Amino acid sequence: MCVGHGFTPSLELATAAGRASVEVTGGTFVGVDDNQLTSAPAVYAAGEVTGIGGAAAAHAEGVVAGYAAAGRADLITARTSRARVAAHHFSTRLATAHPIGDGWQTWLEDTTVVCRCEATTLGQLRGAHSAEDSARATRLNTRAGLGPCQARFCGANVDAICGRRAADRTVASGLPAATPQNRPIAQPIRLGELAGHDGR
Repeated sequence: MCVGHGFTPSLELATAAGRASVEVTGGTFVGVDDNQLTSAPAVYAAGEVTGIGGAAAAHAEGVVAGYAAAGRADLITARTSRARVAAHHFSTRLATAHPIGDGWQTWLEDTTVVCRCEATTLGQLRGAHSAEDSARATRLNTRAGLGPCQARFCGANVDAICGRRAADRTVASGLPAATPQNRPIAQPIRLGELAGHDGR
């Protein structure tokens, strides 16, 4: 059996585009209007970056964003709009009915791996953390959250184990300090560079 909780979207591209993030139950996501327009001019977002809603929500959002970005919002059908709203209502009800309870920390043992990338265990994390430590100091001491995923999977759990409240994890950008979105990995590239030097 496989159980998954607390999905975290990849916000690197949205961060590079200068979008605004919003804190909602379950994570940090990109805020959009009814046409999927972000706070950055002419930048639209669709899919899990706007909220974990599944394939149906992502498809409906993509259709809306595509038409709106092309300047043809008039082609967005009432059926597509209803599908988009219904998909988000479902995901919201699901998150409300099955929240992640606070008791999960008591299920762990010292040998439980908290950060898979760096193989950091609960015992190592607790041993390295004190009330005076910053989240950054704890991560540097244990390598938790510094692996290939850059805390995308373990960041929120590390913060919860260290007893940090959501307010303490929020930085000026509006993103939790544990997440990697303030370290964009993408940069603009010319079409000619993609085509190759010969222009093909």
